Amino acid sequence: MKAYFIELLGTSFFCGVLILVISLVSLPLKKSYTVFWRYLLWIALAVRLLLPFDFSVPKPVLTLPAPVFVQQKIEEEKAYSVFETEKMEGENVPEKDKKSGQMKEKKEETEEYQAKNQSRSTGKPEELRKEKDSFELWDILFFIWAGVAALLALFQIFSYWKFFKKADQTKVYLKKEGRIPVFVSPLVQSPMLLGIGRPRILLPERSYGKEELSFIINHEIIHDKRKDLLVKLLLGSARTLHWFNPLVYLMEKRAAEDMELLCDSQVVREFTKEEKKHYSEMLLECAAQRKDGRSPLFASEFSKETKTLRERFANIFNGQGKKKGIFAAVLGIGIILFASLFVAFSSEKKEHPITADQTEAPETSKPSAREDENRITRLPELSIEEAATAIYGAVFPQLAYVSSQRAILYDYWGMLIYHVEKQEIEQILNLPAAGFEFVQGEDAVHIEVSQDGGQVLLYKESKEKNGYVYFIDEKRLEPWDGVEFKGGFAKVPETVCLTGDSLLKEDGGEFHTGDMQSLSLVISDRSRGAAAIYPIFREFYEARGEQAISVYFWKDIRRRVVGAEYLYQDEEGWKYYLEEDIKKESRLKEIDGMLLLVRYRGEERQVLEDLMTQEMWAECPVIFADGRIVYKAAPTASTIGIKDPVMVSLAMDGSDRKTADDMLYHTFRSMCEDEGWIYYTGWTNDGVFPQPLCRIPADF
Repeated sequence: MKAYFIELLGTSFFCGVLILVISLVSLPLKKSYTVFWRYLLWIALAVRLLLPFDFSVPKPVLTLPAPVFVQQKIEEEKAYSVFETEKMEGENVPEKDKKSGQMKEKKEETEEYQAKNQSRSTGKPEELRKEKDSFELWDILFFIWAGVAALLALFQIFSYWKFFKKADQTKVYLKKEGRIPVFVSPLVQSPMLLGIGRPRILLPERSYGKEELSFIINHEIIHDKRKDLLVKLLLGSARTLHWFNPLVYLMEKRAAEDMELLCDSQVVREFTKEEKKHYSEMLLECAAQRKDGRSPLFASEFSKETKTLRERFANIFNGQGKKKGIFAAVLGIGIILFASLFVAFSSEKKEHPITADQTEAPETSKPSAREDENRITRLPELSIEEAATAIYGAVFPQLAYVSSQRAILYDYWGMLIYHVEKQEIEQILNLPAAGFEFVQGEDAVHIEVSQDGGQVLLYKESKEKNGYVYFIDEKRLEPWDGVEFKGGFAKVPETVCLTGDSLLKEDGGEFHTGDMQSLSLVISDRSRGAAAIYPIFREFYEARGEQAISVYFWKDIRRRVVGAEYLYQDEEGWKYYLEEDIKKESRLKEIDGMLLLVRYRGEERQVLEDLMTQEMWAECPVIFADGRIVYKAAPTASTIGIKDPVMVSLAMDGSDRKTADDMLYHTFRSMCEDEGWIYYTGWTNDGVFPQPLCRIPADF
């Protein structure tokens, strides 16, 4: 769909250039040649416009820069072909006793490769996200183009049918000339030929002299013999398909004028000078009788434009002896064919540091042996034992996506895809073996999942700026610049979190506190009742003869934002949400897990706060009280501020941000609202009353 639209834009641009060239070239040829050669070229261009496809051979002779408005998209559509993921179970997985050395070697090679290709990288991950988001605009443009083209086509067909029907109802038979009947109708203002399959001539209601009537009928019969109505249909279809290109309208207008000039030349070919004079007077009389109005589609009708009439009169009296310009027509058609077959519109091909194998790649584009070794063509799988026995790192595993069917989480050892309904692991992917070995810092892997849970976007928060999209069901990996990725979140009504202490041994002791076997997915409706607990590695530890008891802890069901959390709607129609900061809009981009307090009204979006974390939201809710918003956040955009959050009061439109710097018992754990007052539990070192209950106005 999008590929067709891009080809259509390229074809329209290419033909538009040729329309201008033909118009300019025809000026010096006007005195020596008829418009026959130009008329043939208009027909050839109309055919090319109706075939908006790339007919260029695999290796075109010439590659021209594409127009600016399609250059980026053509680059995306032709960047790289799809490559299939090979199954890697048991392959390229480092042995435990060799893991450290191999991973170090891998890291050194990757760093060397990144240094070689750093100059080729363009744009930050955020810019890449904007670039991919902008591709959605192309989808919108395609549907706008298709909608307008369809409406124009329907309108023209309906108008033609309506005119044809009215003409049949009002026409009066006059005579028959050969196979074509002649009618008089009050509906028409000028003589016209109507009907492609069953042609008929319609004349306005007025008196005609014998000679004048003969001229008019002969003129329209010539149109029929030349199949000019089919040409009008061809031109009208091209104009409908390329309704956005003003040069196509120019071509249609010039072709209609040339059609009349050629018809006149054939009619007066054997006329005397006196007969040519009478014929010209007939044209003038028909033009004078015609009023302003739109001509019916696919009908031959006399024009009343002064410029056109002057050209027709000059052609009638001075057109004899001019050449048809067949050589010019053949040359022009040859240029169109050559350009269609041997000229490709494309942007300069960018060098991509990581690509799939290309069996037909030219010799000059083949990577070196070291580059070939470092390319990512698949995501190798990790054994369940290696994942289950991995120890907890400094960062707790991150939950990237949850729906009623699938959960996706990741840590330094890799990415795990869990089937919630079947309660079993679908895949465990070895991200470090693919070069994504960090979960912190500027080289940390960024993971985002499509709303349907079928695709995973991976890229580094580094200068490398290479992204990949992993297709879960097909186990296929592709470069991001060759795939349309639409990020999003599954909408689940429950509260979801990962926990490492919801499992106990049968004797009540702790269950595998040092490794991932204790990891569980907890889903709850936020009540203090029972929650659904899904031990991620149940299959593994039960196969080893171990048992675990699922225990529900209220602290595991802290408020967690997965995607977006609806909060409130005010009287002005603004809807307030908490959103995960996927696009790194927070001022603290280096810290993961940031939340955005945003509001929407229709298509309008405003970010009100960007200094909140999941932990702050887990401890204290966002409260709407007395025309203000109260919540827990960092006082300033700093790491220290995140570690020492305070109570914040914000106006509903995001202005007048206040922090409760001087509030009693500065450190607090929870809060609620009643009649404009914010109640919170403070904290002191007083052993008698360590957590006093306090209150403060919403505006502090």
